Amino acid sequence: MEKIIKKFQELNMLIVEEGAYKIKNWSKYQSVETTEKYLEQNRIRQQRYREKLKSEKEKSNVTITENNEIEDNTQEKIQERRMRITMDLENTKYENCQKNFHNKCKFCGKDLKPIGLEYLYTNVSLELIEYERCTCKESKDYWKDVDFWIQEQKKKEHYREMISQFYSQNYISKRLKDYSFKNFKVTDINKKEVEIAKDYTKKCIEDKQENGLIITGDSGVGKTHLAASISNELIEKDKLVLMGRLTSLLDMIKETFKDNSKSEGELIELFSNIDMVVIDDLGTEKISSWALDKLYTIIENRNENKLPIIITTKFDKEGLLHRFKQSNDKELSDAIIQKLYQMCYGIELKRYDENQKEKASTSDKTKC
Repeated sequence: MEKIIKKFQELNMLIVEEGAYKIKNWSKYQSVETTEKYLEQNRIRQQRYREKLKSEKEKSNVTITENNEIEDNTQEKIQERRMRITMDLENTKYENCQKNFHNKCKFCGKDLKPIGLEYLYTNVSLELIEYERCTCKESKDYWKDVDFWIQEQKKKEHYREMISQFYSQNYISKRLKDYSFKNFKVTDINKKEVEIAKDYTKKCIEDKQENGLIITGDSGVGKTHLAASISNELIEKDKLVLMGRLTSLLDMIKETFKDNSKSEGELIELFSNIDMVVIDDLGTEKISSWALDKLYTIIENRNENKLPIIITTKFDKEGLLHRFKQSNDKELSDAIIQKLYQMCYGIELKRYDENQKEKASTSDKTKC
């Protein structure tokens, strides 16, 4: 045996790696392609054999079924051998690649091994190769922040899809998308209030605004236009915004009773966590005790999350409270009004003359 091994070494057919003998260029001679060729040849032989059996069927007691069983057994052995060869080749490639690809923890310098199979392919980008995570404290803290950020991005994208569906189903009037500060009619009378709205918008974009904004005034004075201008400005800055009448917003929740793809809790979470919620013409429509309960949950959650909300209404504080009490839930009505006026600034738009000119004056809490 020693003479044979020595002869193979002289012929450069054997190499020694890590104290073990290996056949040189094993993958060349035992490749998957060679196995494929062997399988094809065997298939042809089996086909000829079946044809021969068929022609001799009347003269022989040997059935095709028996020979098919023989063929199946042969095919299984060939397939098993093919899988073994493939695994040998991949294992060899895996071991070689692990030596070539390595990384170090940027905190403690520990060597990190690649994970997954991407690095087995020669044309893969180095940026796509993922390495194991180090177990040092600094690395754990770092990856905790990274995982949280990734999770937040996924959640934000999910919210964006839900909002897109909300708008596509025409819950909100398309005309609101055309409103902006540029086409809002600014006069000497309302100039101050428009500047307050612009400053409020800027702080929302910079995530520096935690308070809400209540815009009051008679019908037609520009409450909705001003609120939509704020909303559209935020949307342009990639903020997540929902705007609509309360009944329209709550219709999204009611749809979950028929559509199992979303849940009520999921939509409450959406209203409670996106960058801005705008409720237009609050109090105009009759509100039920159920709707009041959902409204309070949304307001309270946004207050706890330090996120703003914008309300437009033609009612003052007492008028809004009176509308809410029609739901026969006095306690909840008082709680909502108290919470809204505690967390929101207020501006009031007024109309003075018969020519439909507007004048705006601020309430007792207007400074943003």
